[in-house]
Amino acid sequence: MNKSMMMATAGGALASAAVFSLGSWFGGQQAVAPDAATPVVASVPTGTDAAQAAPVAPIPVHVAPTFAEVLEVVPVRKSYSAPREVCEQVTKVHEVPQQDPDRVAGKLLGAVIGGVVGHQFGGGRGKDAATAGGAILGGMIGDKVQRDRQQAKRYTTTENHCYSINETQEKIIGYDVSYRYDGREEVIRLRYQPETRVPVRDARLVFEPWGGAAITPVTVPVGS
Repeated sequence: MNKSMMMATAGGALASAAVFSLGSWFGGQQAVAPDAATPVVASVPTGTDAAQAAPVAPIPVHVAPTFAEVLEVVPVRKSYSAPREVCEQVTKVHEVPQQDPDRVAGKLLGAVIGGVVGHQFGGGRGKDAATAGGAILGGMIGDKVQRDRQQAKRYTTTENHCYSINETQEKIIGYDVSYRYDGREEVIRLRYQPETRVPVRDARLVFEPWGGAAITPVTVPVGS
């Protein structure tokens, strides 16, 4: 190798080293540039520290109540007109049947007796007048005597007299029941009065009759 070749090789090596050094210098300047964003790595706690730092909240579980509460029971009434029998005691006066209701016999007998008595007084035409007057007066007296005797044979009775009148009446045909279940208020119409607490059985509200009456209870699906 001649001298010229050796000098060229040495110069190339020096140039390569200079270029490498210059590149390394520029790279270091970019890594520490003040405008560049420095990444921040967050530390993740583990073990006991992680449990204390992020507690897990329990998930609420809704539990439906086992009873519904009756708030109000309002009777439902219906008016109607119906006949009603009314009876009262009535007093009646009865007379014994008479064979001479016009009292002819009493009048005639009185007139005869009165005429005879009147004929005993006066004279001439006066006697005739007395006889006529006595007959008239006797007839009146005979009529009164016979009437008094007939009235004495009267009798009274008390009878039960009945008749019908129409009057307006009311009857209960059902009950409007207001109740609360699981925060909701509802109204249902029943034909009977229910207990104040309504149990839940097989996902149904059971409206049991008041006092345990022998009535098949009405049931309603929960949430309906």
